[in-house]
Amino acid sequence: TFTYTGQSQVEYPVAYLEARRAGSTANLSWQGVGKIGAGASVAMGLYFAGYRVTLSDGTTTQTFTTQNQSYSADISAFSSSITATVVALNSLTGAGPGVSVVF
Repeated sequence: TFTYTGQSQVEYPVAYLEARRAGSTANLSWQGVGKIGAGASVAMGLYFAGYRVTLSDGTTTQTFTTQNQSYSADISAFSSSITATVVALNSLTGAGPGVSVVF
C-alpha cells in the first residue's frame, strides 16, 4: 500500500533573499526556485501560487502575498530589528520551507 502525500509538489525555498531599509520602507527581493526545466529556462510548477512575505519584530507582524520576486512594505509600525521570512506557496501543499533574514 502506498499513500500519496504530495511531497513532490512542495515548493523549494527561495534563494538570495535580501532586505533593506529606506526610511520607513522595507525593500525585499529574492529569487524563486523553479521545478520545471533547467538553466535559464526553469519555470515554476503548475500549482505554484505565489509567495508569502512575513515581517516581524517580535511584537508587530505583517503578512503579505505576492506573485512578484520583490516587495516593498511600510515598516513605520515596527521597532528594533525586523525578521523577514519568505515562503513559496503551492495550491496543493501550502507553504514550502521558509527563508529568513534579519535587518
